[in-house]
Amino acid sequence: MNERIFVHPIYSKPNVEYPCRWIYKVIGRDREQIVLAIEEVMQQRPCEIRYSRSSSKGKYHSFSLEITLQSDDQRLSIYESLMKHPAVRIVL
Repeated sequence: MNERIFVHPIYSKPNVEYPCRWIYKVIGRDREQIVLAIEEVMQQRPCEIRYSRSSSKGKYHSFSLEITLQSDDQRLSIYESLMKHPAVRIVL
């Protein structure tokens, strides 16, 4: 039997050479609160925040957060901090 095993991206380690540019997709309900959440997590680190799109009914909004990462620990730390923020629903 051929079984497929799904490994959640947070648990698998991508093959990344640091430093590198990385883009997170940050999704939530309130556009202003999402931007404030990103700014709070990034703490004045240089990054680009760009509005991406809204869902068809306007319930969810997404932003791209682009940053130069220095390490795998930094990549995961930013991901986890964004996921813990109450204004953020999903981080990809």
